[in-house]
Amino acid sequence: MSIQAFCYVASVLAVSLVKAELAFEGLGDLPGGKYESSAVDLSANGTVVVGNSSAGTSNNVFLWTEGKGMVGMNHSELPDNWYTINASAINADGTVIVGSGSSTNGVEAFRWTIGGEILGLGDLAPGMFRSEASDVSADGNVIVGNSWVEKNHLEAFRWTMEDGMIGLGDLKRGVTYSRANGVSATGNVIVGLGHSTFCEEAFRWNKHAGMQGLGFLKPGRGTEAHAVNADGSVVVGVAVSPQRNVIREAFRWTSRSGMAHLEDINGKVFVSAALGVNADGSIVVGYREEENSRDSEQAFVWDDKNGMRRLTDVLIAAGTDLSGWKLLVARAVSDDGSVIVGSGRNPEGNMEAWRVTGYKAE
Repeated sequence: MSIQAFCYVASVLAVSLVKAELAFEGLGDLPGGKYESSAVDLSANGTVVVGNSSAGTSNNVFLWTEGKGMVGMNHSELPDNWYTINASAINADGTVIVGSGSSTNGVEAFRWTIGGEILGLGDLAPGMFRSEASDVSADGNVIVGNSWVEKNHLEAFRWTMEDGMIGLGDLKRGVTYSRANGVSATGNVIVGLGHSTFCEEAFRWNKHAGMQGLGFLKPGRGTEAHAVNADGSVVVGVAVSPQRNVIREAFRWTSRSGMAHLEDINGKVFVSAALGVNADGSIVVGYREEENSRDSEQAFVWDDKNGMRRLTDVLIAAGTDLSGWKLLVARAVSDDGSVIVGSGRNPEGNMEAWRVTGYKAE
């Protein structure tokens, strides 16, 4: 599968580096359709961004690089019965994209090799055909996601070229409802959501121990893991909060200390969720809300020196003029923690992918 270069239609905000060499830029939009783009992941070094953008009458996957800007996938080279695709993740060197595609048969997880082919990954069970890929290992050879096994029931899967799609089961026996959201760099540790005796619970899976629940923020009930660091020792996600004035809050779990909430720096958080973590687990990104209304989301960055901070506040403190931007969600962070990508509303009010470079926990 090749990619076709489109004109780079961008509302780029170039910012001079003031403090901590921080810089911010909007990544633009693909031609055709309404102006809309979102970044979902980035390569290990942060130089390649993958996401989705409105193009014509359907959604299109894009790759963004500093040299070429935003480039869309050529829909004419999709399988004959496919009509739209959505990306969810990219591997370490930016050569393999995973996600899901809609076709006349249903929805199917895919693996797209840049410069090669797009491969449908199948599904776990006969009947309703639906599978979705959510993450990929560093080398691009292990893919995780979920597949429908029967009506209203999902099962997390792990896919490799050798073994195909293998279901991971659930935290308890009986009716299965689990999904895999993240995988470690080596592909050996998988995290997501399963169902335990009481309710939904975040899980961590490996070949030796199988699927293990990560627990709750006591006395709360309900957790989901969204991402895992490179070696599988740090897991981040969202938990139902035991606090009265907080509905859900971001958590960080480690193999040594267990699950802990990510404390909001001003104590005003209403909802927060951790969506990405860097290689050593020291920097976490996601979104927070102080009120339940449209566009109340605010992208955050967390580190153990500063706690949870609005990314907007960090940029402004460094002298960055955001010129009307609202940074709503931070989705992913590079291995060293210096590059963050996400989505927000640009000065014209359109949803647009963005990229921050030069972040340091200091």
